[in-house]
Amino acid sequence: MPISDVDGWSTTHDPADPWCTNNGGTTDFESTNTLVPLIDIWKSGQVFTPSGYLVSAEGAQHAELSTWQASRLYQTVCLIQGEVVDWEFSHTHRTIAAETMEFSISNSDGVKLQTITTATSSDTTAGSGTCGTGTCNAPQLITGAAQPDGNSSPLRNPWTKHSGTFTWTGQTGNQQFGFETLHPLGSHEGNLLDAIQLNGLKPFVELSQTQYFSVEGVTDNVSVRARPPVNIG
Repeated sequence: MPISDVDGWSTTHDPADPWCTNNGGTTDFESTNTLVPLIDIWKSGQVFTPSGYLVSAEGAQHAELSTWQASRLYQTVCLIQGEVVDWEFSHTHRTIAAETMEFSISNSDGVKLQTITTATSSDTTAGSGTCGTGTCNAPQLITGAAQPDGNSSPLRNPWTKHSGTFTWTGQTGNQQFGFETLHPLGSHEGNLLDAIQLNGLKPFVELSQTQYFSVEGVTDNVSVRARPPVNIG
């Protein structure tokens, strides 16, 4: 999908031509004849794997980290020094078992600051994870949603839920929470991602003016924008 169609998310994917489907995939792939950065979103039960069609871990959609090339999917979040963040996401593979991806934090220029965890999938178990920052819980096997109506093809639906906690020790400011393909490098099929959550982020209130003056007793309207905690999914 064009990056403009996925609110809040960005990607390092090079500009390319999106090939989208209509009507839940019933009209096959169609070119949009534009060159834009791409984010790969699949409907549950539509992405094919060697052992069947894949059901999303939660809801009706999931993302694939490799669209036409290995790339990084990220969202910019303001982190306060000393802030404690609880995180979780679900990961599985598409074409081969043991696909590996990395969850990390980069600065606003995309320079990596911390690796939170790496995740490796498995066909039969909960897969594995290597903790890089903070504490990580044991990977948990989940079986995904029920088979979509009208889909009689075989389904492969095990996912691995990864979760943990870390304390941000860097400077306060905007940082990138990113998910990046590590294997297979260069492939355009692999590393499926779903149910991303970040909890514990402090809310912000941002005034639209740096200064404001008024006479005592006069009622004026002051524009205020609230920035709530982020729940990504």
